[in-house]
Amino acid sequence: MRKLLALLAATFLSFAANAASIQTVDSVGDTFTINFNGIVDNPGPTVMAGLTATGQFTVTSWTTTATTTTVKFDILITNTSNASIWQSSVVTAIGFDTDPNATGGSSTGVFGKFVTGGSFPTGAGFSVEYCASGNKNNCNGPGNTPLNVGQSGTASVTMTFAGNISSLDFSNFGIRWQNLNSAQLGISNDSGIGVEVNTPPIPEPTSMAVFGLGALLVGVTLRRRAA
Repeated sequence: MRKLLALLAATFLSFAANAASIQTVDSVGDTFTINFNGIVDNPGPTVMAGLTATGQFTVTSWTTTATTTTVKFDILITNTSNASIWQSSVVTAIGFDTDPNATGGSSTGVFGKFVTGGSFPTGAGFSVEYCASGNKNNCNGPGNTPLNVGQSGTASVTMTFAGNISSLDFSNFGIRWQNLNSAQLGISNDSGIGVEVNTPPIPEPTSMAVFGLGALLVGVTLRRRAA
């Protein structure tokens, strides 16, 4: 019983360690950087060597009224992929969640569209509350967005929130990859997603199964003892 509980605790802590980071801002000039790994279906979700990017968030304006708060921030996206591995790897969107949720938003710059309730496809895909993209309908973005290997660009985002808020939390970061080509890795005209380094968007199914089975066994054992 003790061994089982220890296994469950270790599994839970492993999930907790993989939880997405939360970044809090509360004033103009606050900044943080998210590092991304790239994941491609190959044939299942696989973290790809040398497929990387960064997103630097910087608050540029914080305006409050009696009923609303408007926060403006720049996201400097840099495609840091290894040019010796990737002949092309285009970043076409960046997404995130906020707490509290926004009542509206917009984006200009390298990603000129602001999408609410978007998702990043592929086998390891996941949903985000907001994304800055080149596509007004989803988080996929266009294939011609100029953020190829070694390039960078800034998306200037404006978000409006109900009430007078004093701080804002960001979490659940992701990016969209398109036009992926690597002769070395055998990747041709593929697409994928980027997740925060060391932060899988979803737990591995096998681990979840172990956790669920263990919890069930603990419940059965405790019920038998109570009887």
